[in-house]
Amino acid sequence: MIIRQATLADNASLLELARQTPSRGVITMYSDQSPDFFKFLYMASDDYIVWEADSDGHLDGTAAEMYQNVRFSGEQVSLLTVGEMKASPDARTAVGVSLLRHIAKNPANRPRDLGIAYVLEGNSRAKRLYELFLSKKYEHRDLGNVKSSLIIPYRFFPVNSEYHIRKAQPDDLDAIAEILRETYRSYDLSPEFTSEWLGLELQKTDSLSIRDFDVAELNGRIVACAAFWDQTDVRKKIVLEFSPVIQLAMALFRSFGLLLNFPELPRKGEPLNFCYLRFPAALENHRSALKAIIRLRLNFIRRKRHFHALIASFHQSDPLKDSISRLPYISVKTHVMITKLSEKIDLSANDPKEIHPIYTDLSLV
Repeated sequence: MIIRQATLADNASLLELARQTPSRGVITMYSDQSPDFFKFLYMASDDYIVWEADSDGHLDGTAAEMYQNVRFSGEQVSLLTVGEMKASPDARTAVGVSLLRHIAKNPANRPRDLGIAYVLEGNSRAKRLYELFLSKKYEHRDLGNVKSSLIIPYRFFPVNSEYHIRKAQPDDLDAIAEILRETYRSYDLSPEFTSEWLGLELQKTDSLSIRDFDVAELNGRIVACAAFWDQTDVRKKIVLEFSPVIQLAMALFRSFGLLLNFPELPRKGEPLNFCYLRFPAALENHRSALKAIIRLRLNFIRRKRHFHALIASFHQSDPLKDSISRLPYISVKTHVMITKLSEKIDLSANDPKEIHPIYTDLSLV
C-alpha cells in the first residue's frame, strides 16, 4: 500500500469513495462534494492536505489534515483536525490506522500544537481506533460532547418582539465581529474573530456572505447575530436508506405534507435539504435576542418550504444552547477529543472534572 498526497486529478475517485462509504444510522446517507471534492475542505480550514492510500491502483482510503488558528488557554495555537476518514469496502488492510500513523509523522512538516477528533455517538469502532492510537504516544483529553440538533420547521414559532431583527448589511461586519469576539472570549478553540478574518471567511463561497447573517438590534445597537448557510454548492447530504421508523414517519409526512406546509421529502438518491446555523452570538444580557433570530428564521424557512431542517450545534457547556430550547428537534451527539502535539500545550491546566465551553462549528465537519 502506498500513501500519497491527493491532487485535483484524483477528484473523481475521491467523490466515488464518498458514495461507497455512507454514514449509517436512522438515515443512511453520504456527503456529495461534487463537482469539486476539495472545495469543502477549503471552506472548513485555513490550510489542508488530503492523503490517499492506494494498492495496485485501487483507492483504499483517505484522510485529510485540516489546520486552523484558534485560541486555547488564552494562547493562539495551530489546531489539526483529521477529517474525511474513509476506508473502501474492498480494502484488505487496516487503512485507518495506516493513515493515522502517516499523519502523525507529519510528512508535510506543518506546525501543529493541538489535535482534535470528532466521533459520532455510537461509532464505537472509530472511538476505539482513536483511543488505541492516541494512548500509545500522546497525551489526550475528552472535551465532552456537542449536540447537533435537526430543528424541524413544522409550525410557526412565537418571536420576542423586544428586538428589531433584520438582514445584515456590509457595513455591519465590524459590529458582528465584535459581538463574536465578546461572545467567545472565554471559550477554547475559537478563532480570533477579527473583522479581517471574518471578511475572508465570507469570501470563500458565494453561498455564505454578510447578507446571510440576521442581526437583532435594541435601541439601534446590534446585540446578537447568526448566519444561515445553504451549503449545497459545496456539499449535499444524499439519502440512501431510511430506517423502518423513519419510513413510517415519512409516509405520514407525505400524507399530511401539504397540510403541514412541509417540503416534499427526498427519495433514495435525492438530497435532504439542510440549512446550517453558523456564527451564533449574543451579548451576555441579550441571549434571548439570539433565540428570536433563530425562531424568526425558522418561520421564514417554513414559509419558503425548501429546507427540511435547520441544523444547530452547541457544546454541552455552551450557554447559547438555550437559544433552541423548546424547539422540535432530533439530536445527534458527537464526542470531542483533543491531543497535545507540542510543548506549547498544557492539558493539565484544564480540569477534567469541569468541562469548559468550547467553540465548535460542526457545519464544517
